[in-house]
Amino acid sequence: MHEKLVNWLIKSPNLFILSILFFEMGTILLIYQIQLISQLINNVIFINQSLGHLSKLILLIIVLIIFRGLFNFSGEVLTKKIAQKIKSLIRKKLADKLLQTNSINKTHSGNMVTIFFDRVEAIEDYYTLFLPQVVLSILIPVSVLFFVLPLDLLSGFVFIFTAPLIPFFMFLIGKFSEKINKKQWQSLSNLSTFFLDSIRGFKTLLVFNQHEKHLERIKRANDDYLQRSMSVLKITFLSALVLELLSTLSIAVVAVEIGLRLLYFKITFEQAFFILLIAPEFYLPLRNLGLRFHAAMNGVEAYKEIHSFIFSKEFHKNQKSVNYSTKFVQSLNVENLTIRYPDQESPIINDFSFCFEKGKHYALVGSNGAGKSTFFRVLLRFIHPLMGKISLDGININEITPQDYYSQISWLPQNPVIFNGSIVDNLLISNPEHDLVNLEKILKIVELNDFIDTFPNKYHSEIQEFGKTISSGQRQRIGLARLLMRNSSILLCDEPTSFLDPISEQLISKVLEDYSKEKMMLTIAHRIHTIRGADSLLFFQKDKPIISGTFDELISNNIEFQLFIKYYFGEKFND
Repeated sequence: MHEKLVNWLIKSPNLFILSILFFEMGTILLIYQIQLISQLINNVIFINQSLGHLSKLILLIIVLIIFRGLFNFSGEVLTKKIAQKIKSLIRKKLADKLLQTNSINKTHSGNMVTIFFDRVEAIEDYYTLFLPQVVLSILIPVSVLFFVLPLDLLSGFVFIFTAPLIPFFMFLIGKFSEKINKKQWQSLSNLSTFFLDSIRGFKTLLVFNQHEKHLERIKRANDDYLQRSMSVLKITFLSALVLELLSTLSIAVVAVEIGLRLLYFKITFEQAFFILLIAPEFYLPLRNLGLRFHAAMNGVEAYKEIHSFIFSKEFHKNQKSVNYSTKFVQSLNVENLTIRYPDQESPIINDFSFCFEKGKHYALVGSNGAGKSTFFRVLLRFIHPLMGKISLDGININEITPQDYYSQISWLPQNPVIFNGSIVDNLLISNPEHDLVNLEKILKIVELNDFIDTFPNKYHSEIQEFGKTISSGQRQRIGLARLLMRNSSILLCDEPTSFLDPISEQLISKVLEDYSKEKMMLTIAHRIHTIRGADSLLFFQKDKPIISGTFDELISNNIEFQLFIKYYFGEKFND
């Protein structure tokens, strides 16, 4: 058994114990059922009892069959509930770790999808099939021996000596198949990542006339996964054959020794028939354990990746967490911040210190690749700095719980993510507690009412994933509505007016200006009016320190800033 997978079960063992009790009760009823069947056949053949005398036995057998089915069904339902509960706990753990990660941007989305869905689903069989079978492969044979040994010692000893053969061969086959299972899971992960990239970039491939060649690459990746899956199936069928042969030979040994003694009247027919009927049931749980061992191997391999994801060194775990609850953040202090990506020699941001204050608008300006978006990722805790710290009102953000920290931040990116769902679901994602009255007020501010009225079901109309059916301006207004509903202290805006028409740009700029008066607002700015209108600028340059100051100060005293403005906006200033 896999210790780490079993540990999830130890947290709530009651349902598992109850399910095992149900399965064991089903086994006890099966043994009594076989006893009654043996008695019934003996009475028919040797005592010649009439159907009237046998009716009670037949009725009792039917009752036992019904109750045995109920017990087994109840046990299976409980194991399903256990698996669902554990999968929910694991997914919550994965989500919690994802919030704490310093490498969200380095984790491939295709691999993330595989881990969150395929890997977690794969461990279900471990809890529903394998783990109960491990316990039952001990309990059921012991229960059978409890009834067989008092009847016939020789048959009991045959059971005892032949039973270990099945787990032994199962262990040998399992060792051989472990590496093959691991390669199969790796192949699935690669295929998932590759296929998701292909879907997202298919339009680009189509434009560059590379779609046919790429389809060939997809086919090769699919064939690789197919071959590895077939290798696993070969091992599965081979192990099933070996286990069937072992159990069949063991039953044959029991049948021969019973038959010989029955021939010489050393055992009664009823006893012999009972032992012969019970023999397959003795070996069945051991045989099932071998077959379900492969399901367990899949679950174990899947959990290894889940475990490495949760406990990876790339994830930043807080040494301590404090509850941080305040209506408005007064200051955001950055001290000696240094950020460097693993594949780069020099830091993208080096020894940066600054204090952001409530009620001011800060514009982050600079050429592409200078570190503006990277700084936002640090503030959003998507990545962790190499050195330095960031604090809210003197408290290190890494010591604040994710829930409390993110409650203080609203983020408006260039392209807000639109989920596959209704309009109201996409709006309320930032604050589910908002009612429709407040929602309508905000929609009037961002002028989305007319757009929503065009849909037959108004707020409850479905929009496609990524907002394929709506324009960039409408998508940006939905993002702005989310920001207004959140009512956070810190606003992070990644030039929300890029790619918009003049009317939408003017509306969003005005709403943000009115909304941010009592808040701290940081904007990655690519428009000259945004840069001019900010209270303070942070000028990012590649391989140079970040310079701060007002627009007038920088344009008067910094030649690099003058050249930047002239190059990007075509404006000339006096020296």
